[in-house]
Amino acid sequence: MMYINDTGPYHSNTLTTLGWELTVCNMLYPENSPCRAVTKHNASFGDTLYYFLSDHINFQDIHAIMEVGGGYGFLMKDFIKHCNAASVTMVDISPVMLAEQKKNLDGDITCIQSDFLKLDDAMVASNELILCNEAIGDFITLVNVTKSTIAHSDIPALRESNRLIQEYSLAIDDAIFNFNLGALLAMEKMCRTGVKAIYVSEHSCESMAYGEFKDCIDVTPTNNPQQINLYGHSEYTIKFSHLVAIAKRWGYTIYRGVYNTLFQCAMTPQLRFILNSTVNSRDEHEILRQFMGDMFIYEYIVCLR
Repeated sequence: MMYINDTGPYHSNTLTTLGWELTVCNMLYPENSPCRAVTKHNASFGDTLYYFLSDHINFQDIHAIMEVGGGYGFLMKDFIKHCNAASVTMVDISPVMLAEQKKNLDGDITCIQSDFLKLDDAMVASNELILCNEAIGDFITLVNVTKSTIAHSDIPALRESNRLIQEYSLAIDDAIFNFNLGALLAMEKMCRTGVKAIYVSEHSCESMAYGEFKDCIDVTPTNNPQQINLYGHSEYTIKFSHLVAIAKRWGYTIYRGVYNTLFQCAMTPQLRFILNSTVNSRDEHEILRQFMGDMFIYEYIVCLR
């Protein structure tokens, strides 16, 4: 049966902590994190991302930054440390997360409680860089839909899905599929408003482990967004090729990869032992196994114009 997965009510009314939802950004935040030690730069998520983006963006030209779904604010805290942007805006549907961001971020920060899709286009367009890190899996997803249902329905969400599929020539391979409607509308909104630089990352349904990690990490593409069951809600993995199709149509240059192209974890004999171990002898080893899986499950795209 078709349904719409909407996490908005949970994040607006129920969410009290991200403690049980171990994001990669949060795993890398503590200076003594064992996950930092296996990355090339032994740094936080925000520091690593800033230096990566610096290869593609002249931050002297970035005067206004917006982050959507910023969690505890750790990523933006690192960006503020490096970047002298005059305007920093945090947009989050969760009042609890906005309170955490206000607590953790110094300076003159604008915090807006809103569904990003309902945010005024002019406010979005006033930024040169938008960050959306590990958040768009929470945007609405259509579950168990068919092309026929989408094409002939009067339900607004299905009509919008049909418009996106037709307008951007989105490839649909399965007879019954899940569709990242909210994520695609968010990408369209960012591109439509002409933001110079966009960074988006999330669990992908199209990623895979490769190289020396292929035999140690079980990550293979499903090519259809998959449900991730979390406390109090479910989110869905993202079909990144659809995001790319929208950004390209709006004239953006795209850089796409899995997280390990950012963090550049190298295989060592010790790491291979941990990844191949079937016994959770130490909590640190279990954390590292999850972290290394995430290095290939998560994808990012950088869109520039």
